Amino acid sequence: MLVLKRRVGQALRINGQVIVRVLLRQQGVVTLEIEAPPEVSVRAVDAEGQFAAERRAENSGDGSPDPEVGVADPASRGSSDRPARR
Repeated sequence: MLVLKRRVGQALRINGQVIVRVLLRQQGVVTLEIEAPPEVSVRAVDAEGQFAAERRAENSGDGSPDPEVGVADPASRGSSDRPARR
């Protein structure tokens, strides 16, 4: 396991394809921007190692996916004013 410290605005590159950038840190919550090619699935994992969307679907009982968790989509880069870097 690799543990890194990054400040707001700093990023790291994984396998030359995936960029993880720290956008905001506020009240103990960190907001990350993840840039990945379409074929790379990006999913959140909770503290127990279970995919967060699956756990929420199990708890809600409706089986619907979590709207806050999804697959990286290069067409939608969030509300950032910065152009996407590749």
